[in-house]
Amino acid sequence: VHTVTLSPFLIAKYEVTQTQYESVMAGNIAGLDATPSRNYGKAPLNPERPVEQVSWEVLKAADGFLERTNLFLPSEAQWEYACRAGQPGPYSGTGVLDDMGWQFHNTGGSHHPVGTKQANQFGLFDMHGNVYEWCEDFANEDFYSTPEATNPDPVETSSRRESRVIRGGSFHTSQPNARSAARNLSSPKFPLFYVGFRPVMPLP
Repeated sequence: VHTVTLSPFLIAKYEVTQTQYESVMAGNIAGLDATPSRNYGKAPLNPERPVEQVSWEVLKAADGFLERTNLFLPSEAQWEYACRAGQPGPYSGTGVLDDMGWQFHNTGGSHHPVGTKQANQFGLFDMHGNVYEWCEDFANEDFYSTPEATNPDPVETSSRRESRVIRGGSFHTSQPNARSAARNLSSPKFPLFYVGFRPVMPLP
Protein backbone atom coordinates (compact mmCIF):
# COMPACT_ATOMS: atom_id res chain seq x y z
CA VAL A 1 0.00 0.00 0.00
CA HIS A 2 1.34 3.44 -0.96
CA THR A 3 0.21 6.87 0.17
CA VAL A 4 -0.44 9.25 -2.71
CA THR A 5 -1.49 12.89 -2.93
CA LEU A 6 -4.25 13.60 -5.45
CA SER A 7 -5.84 16.82 -6.59
CA PRO A 8 -9.67 16.94 -6.61
CA PHE A 9 -11.29 15.13 -9.53
CA LEU A 10 -14.57 13.65 -10.70
CA ILE A 11 -14.80 10.11 -12.03
CA ALA A 12 -17.68 8.55 -13.96
CA LYS A 13 -20.26 6.74 -11.85
CA TYR A 14 -20.40 3.94 -14.44
CA GLU A 15 -18.22 2.46 -17.13
CA VAL A 16 -18.98 4.19 -20.44
CA THR A 17 -21.84 2.34 -22.11
CA GLN A 18 -22.28 1.42 -25.74
CA THR A 19 -25.09 3.97 -26.03
CA GLN A 20 -22.89 6.76 -24.67
CA TYR A 21 -19.89 5.88 -26.79
CA GLU A 22 -21.88 5.58 -30.00
CA SER A 23 -23.69 8.87 -29.34
CA VAL A 24 -20.41 10.73 -28.82
CA MET A 25 -18.56 9.11 -31.72
CA ALA A 26 -21.27 9.32 -34.39
CA GLY A 27 -20.01 11.34 -37.34
CA ASN A 28 -16.41 11.60 -36.18
CA ILE A 29 -14.12 12.86 -38.92
CA ALA A 30 -11.21 10.56 -38.04
CA GLY A 31 -12.86 7.43 -39.41
CA LEU A 32 -12.98 5.80 -35.96
CA ASP A 33 -15.48 2.97 -35.47
CA ALA A 34 -18.47 4.36 -33.58
CA THR A 35 -19.91 0.88 -32.89
CA PRO A 36 -16.90 -1.23 -31.87
CA SER A 37 -18.41 -3.57 -29.28
CA ARG A 38 -18.56 -7.29 -30.05
CA ASN A 39 -20.83 -8.24 -27.12
CA TYR A 40 -18.92 -11.45 -26.51
CA GLY A 41 -20.95 -14.22 -24.87
CA LYS A 42 -24.57 -15.25 -24.60
CA ALA A 43 -26.14 -12.45 -22.56
CA PRO A 44 -29.02 -10.58 -24.24
CA LEU A 45 -27.86 -7.59 -26.26
CA ASN A 46 -28.29 -4.40 -24.29
CA PRO A 47 -26.86 -0.98 -25.22
CA GLU A 48 -26.32 -0.29 -21.52
CA ARG A 49 -23.58 -2.90 -21.45
CA PRO A 50 -20.12 -1.29 -21.34
CA VAL A 51 -18.42 -0.38 -24.58
CA GLU A 52 -15.41 -2.59 -25.37
CA GLN A 53 -13.07 -3.25 -28.29
CA VAL A 54 -11.76 0.31 -27.91
CA SER A 55 -7.98 0.60 -27.68
CA TRP A 56 -6.11 3.14 -25.57
CA GLU A 57 -4.80 4.76 -28.76
CA VAL A 58 -8.30 5.08 -30.25
CA LEU A 59 -9.54 6.77 -27.08
CA LYS A 60 -6.66 9.24 -27.26
CA ALA A 61 -6.89 9.81 -31.03
CA ALA A 62 -7.68 13.14 -32.65
CA ASP A 63 -11.48 13.50 -32.72
CA GLY A 64 -11.72 10.47 -30.43
CA PHE A 65 -13.98 10.13 -27.41
CA LEU A 66 -11.70 11.95 -24.99
CA GLU A 67 -11.05 14.89 -27.28
CA ARG A 68 -14.74 15.18 -28.16
CA THR A 69 -15.80 15.24 -24.50
CA ASN A 70 -12.84 17.09 -22.93
CA LEU A 71 -12.49 14.17 -20.52
CA PHE A 72 -9.43 12.12 -19.56
CA LEU A 73 -8.40 8.62 -18.63
CA PRO A 74 -7.73 8.26 -14.90
CA SER A 75 -4.23 7.84 -13.61
CA GLU A 76 -3.65 4.51 -11.92
CA ALA A 77 -3.55 6.33 -8.59
CA GLN A 78 -6.89 8.06 -9.24
CA TRP A 79 -8.43 4.78 -10.33
CA GLU A 80 -7.36 2.87 -7.23
CA TYR A 81 -8.41 5.67 -4.90
CA ALA A 82 -11.88 5.62 -6.49
CA CYS A 83 -12.07 1.84 -6.40
CA ARG A 84 -11.05 1.49 -2.76
CA ALA A 85 -13.47 4.20 -1.62
CA GLY A 86 -11.68 4.34 1.72
CA GLN A 87 -11.81 0.58 2.32
CA PRO A 88 -8.64 -1.37 3.20
CA GLY A 89 -9.83 -4.79 2.04
CA PRO A 90 -9.58 -6.42 -1.39
CA TYR A 91 -13.08 -5.27 -2.42
CA SER A 92 -14.94 -2.09 -1.54
CA GLY A 93 -18.67 -1.76 -0.86
CA THR A 94 -19.87 -4.81 1.06
CA GLY A 95 -16.46 -6.43 0.71
CA VAL A 96 -18.07 -9.40 -1.07
CA LEU A 97 -17.15 -9.63 -4.74
CA ASP A 98 -20.42 -11.24 -5.83
CA ASP A 99 -22.24 -8.18 -4.46
CA MET A 100 -19.92 -5.73 -6.17
CA GLY A 101 -18.97 -7.05 -9.58
CA TRP A 102 -19.30 -9.38 -12.53
CA GLN A 103 -16.35 -11.76 -12.87
CA PHE A 104 -15.72 -15.18 -14.37
CA HIS A 105 -17.63 -17.19 -11.77
CA ASN A 106 -20.92 -15.26 -11.87
CA THR A 107 -21.28 -13.76 -15.36
CA GLY A 108 -22.33 -16.62 -17.58
CA GLY A 109 -19.52 -15.60 -19.92
CA SER A 110 -20.64 -12.06 -20.83
CA HIS A 111 -20.40 -8.55 -19.53
CA HIS A 112 -23.63 -7.07 -18.15
CA PRO A 113 -25.43 -3.70 -18.17
CA VAL A 114 -23.62 -1.20 -15.99
CA GLY A 115 -24.91 -0.48 -12.49
CA THR A 116 -26.54 -3.86 -11.91
CA LYS A 117 -24.31 -4.70 -8.94
CA GLN A 118 -23.93 -2.64 -5.77
CA ALA A 119 -22.12 0.69 -5.58
CA ASN A 120 -19.05 1.24 -3.43
CA GLN A 121 -18.83 3.82 -0.64
CA PHE A 122 -18.23 6.59 -3.21
CA GLY A 123 -21.36 5.64 -5.17
CA LEU A 124 -19.36 4.12 -8.05
CA PHE A 125 -20.50 0.97 -9.83
CA ASP A 126 -18.56 -1.87 -11.47
CA MET A 127 -15.15 -0.88 -10.15
CA HIS A 128 -14.69 -4.61 -9.64
CA GLY A 129 -15.24 -6.74 -12.74
CA ASN A 130 -17.53 -6.35 -15.78
CA VAL A 131 -14.76 -4.95 -18.04
CA TYR A 132 -11.19 -3.89 -17.34
CA GLU A 133 -10.68 -0.13 -17.50
CA TRP A 134 -7.88 1.75 -19.24
CA CYS A 135 -5.66 4.05 -17.18
CA GLU A 136 -3.35 6.78 -18.39
CA ASP A 137 -0.13 5.24 -17.06
CA PHE A 138 2.52 3.19 -18.74
CA ALA A 139 2.74 -0.22 -17.05
CA ASN A 140 5.64 -0.35 -14.60
CA GLU A 141 5.33 -2.60 -11.56
CA ASP A 142 8.14 -0.68 -9.81
CA PHE A 143 6.79 2.84 -10.34
CA TYR A 144 5.54 3.32 -6.78
CA SER A 145 9.01 2.63 -5.40
CA THR A 146 10.45 5.58 -7.36
CA PRO A 147 10.85 9.20 -6.15
CA GLU A 148 8.46 10.38 -8.92
CA ALA A 149 5.63 8.46 -7.27
CA THR A 150 5.87 10.67 -4.18
CA ASN A 151 4.94 13.76 -6.21
CA PRO A 152 1.33 15.00 -6.18
CA ASP A 153 -0.84 13.32 -8.83
CA PRO A 154 1.68 10.61 -9.78
CA VAL A 155 1.50 9.19 -13.31
CA GLU A 156 4.01 6.83 -14.92
CA THR A 157 4.80 8.66 -18.16
CA SER A 158 7.84 6.66 -19.27
CA SER A 159 8.64 3.00 -19.10
CA ARG A 160 10.69 0.27 -20.72
CA ARG A 161 7.37 -1.17 -21.85
CA GLU A 162 4.90 0.09 -24.41
CA SER A 163 2.00 -1.40 -22.41
CA ARG A 164 -0.55 0.69 -20.54
CA VAL A 165 -2.28 -0.12 -17.27
CA ILE A 166 -5.71 -1.74 -17.10
CA ARG A 167 -7.50 -2.14 -13.77
CA GLY A 168 -10.54 -3.75 -12.19
CA GLY A 169 -10.76 -7.24 -13.66
CA SER A 170 -13.52 -8.35 -16.00
CA PHE A 171 -16.23 -10.87 -16.75
CA HIS A 172 -13.53 -12.91 -18.47
CA THR A 173 -11.06 -13.05 -15.56
CA SER A 174 -10.89 -14.71 -12.15
CA GLN A 175 -11.64 -13.18 -8.76
CA PRO A 176 -8.09 -12.10 -7.79
CA ASN A 177 -7.95 -9.83 -10.86
CA ALA A 178 -10.92 -7.84 -9.54
CA ARG A 179 -9.20 -6.82 -6.29
CA SER A 180 -8.72 -3.11 -5.63
CA ALA A 181 -4.95 -3.64 -5.66
CA ALA A 182 -4.73 -5.93 -8.71
CA ARG A 183 -2.72 -4.49 -11.61
CA ASN A 184 -2.65 -5.63 -15.21
CA LEU A 185 -1.48 -4.30 -18.56
CA SER A 186 -2.21 -4.39 -22.27
CA SER A 187 -0.82 -2.97 -25.47
CA PRO A 188 -2.33 0.47 -26.19
CA LYS A 189 -2.78 -0.56 -29.82
CA PHE A 190 -5.07 -3.56 -29.26
CA PRO A 191 -8.85 -3.42 -28.75
CA LEU A 192 -10.03 -6.24 -26.49
CA PHE A 193 -13.50 -7.64 -25.83
CA TYR A 194 -13.01 -7.41 -22.06
CA VAL A 195 -11.55 -3.88 -21.79
CA GLY A 196 -13.53 -0.62 -21.62
CA PHE A 197 -13.02 2.65 -19.76
CA ARG A 198 -14.31 5.18 -17.24
CA PRO A 199 -13.25 8.83 -17.74
CA VAL A 200 -12.30 11.49 -15.23
CA MET A 201 -12.47 15.28 -15.05
CA PRO A 202 -10.08 17.37 -12.93
CA LEU A 203 -11.63 19.96 -10.64
CA PRO A 204 -10.20 23.47 -10.17
